[in-house]
Amino acid sequence: MSATAFVGLGAMGLPMATNLAAAISNQPLIIYNRSRAKSDTLASAAPPGAVKAAATLQEVAGAASIVHLMLADDSACDAVITELLKGSQGGGDGAHLAAGSVIVNHSTVHPGCSKRAAAAAEEAGVEYVAAPVFGRPDAAAARKLLVVPAGPPAVLRRVAAHLEALGRVLPPVGEDASKANVLKLTGNFMIAGAIEMISEALAVSEKHGVPGDSILGFIEAFFPAPPIVVGAERFGGGGEGGRRGALVASSGASVPSASPQAPATACDAQCAARPSFKGAALMTSQTNPEF
Repeated sequence: MSATAFVGLGAMGLPMATNLAAAISNQPLIIYNRSRAKSDTLASAAPPGAVKAAATLQEVAGAASIVHLMLADDSACDAVITELLKGSQGGGDGAHLAAGSVIVNHSTVHPGCSKRAAAAAEEAGVEYVAAPVFGRPDAAAARKLLVVPAGPPAVLRRVAAHLEALGRVLPPVGEDASKANVLKLTGNFMIAGAIEMISEALAVSEKHGVPGDSILGFIEAFFPAPPIVVGAERFGGGGEGGRRGALVASSGASVPSASPQAPATACDAQCAARPSFKGAALMTSQTNPEF
């Protein structure tokens, strides 16, 4: 049982899984998504034998020794990891990951989520690594993501080739997997702050008659980082609702609540006081495929 699996084929997960499948030449990549249509899409587009769609998480757990995750939020990660470790919808007595297996979580989650996952994995004899990523879906497709890993050194070496198949891998943050999530959230916070700054600059420039294209041209020349450029171009494009909008609050709140000294409502208060900051938080949501 030495197969590799990828769970979560959303806007980011699909291109990541596609590249991982291409990097694994000796066996098919096992893929699973809550909506089977995504799995079928990848299976039909991949070369023959490159991927194998699993019908359930128990099928994944029974066949794979390394499982990559790219999921929407903390609750999804909690549920999927519990199922992989215990089987039968988390209640036990079903197929589950064998001792010595590895979970590699690329999802943007609160550090506490990683701490829970690592503790549960350790109890089951399974290794846990956090490797969140920075980048848009087009960067994922081009293998240009920035990967932030943390976990036991021996385990990181074991999955190094997989991470390198996704993009540029930063030096490990440490052995505590949650440290990678802290870096990811603070990185998102910096991006949000940069977009807030640029929104103010755009407002002042336009107030004084400077064409928007002129200030955007300056931003592209002076701040060429894709998140900043795309955020500036799209900032005034209106709000987002539905499921994505609902998940923004949990993503934004993760930054202040990651510190025990900071109130969990700090982000909500700032978003209410400064609507433009809320717009920036939307741009950096864990479910927003633009970042």
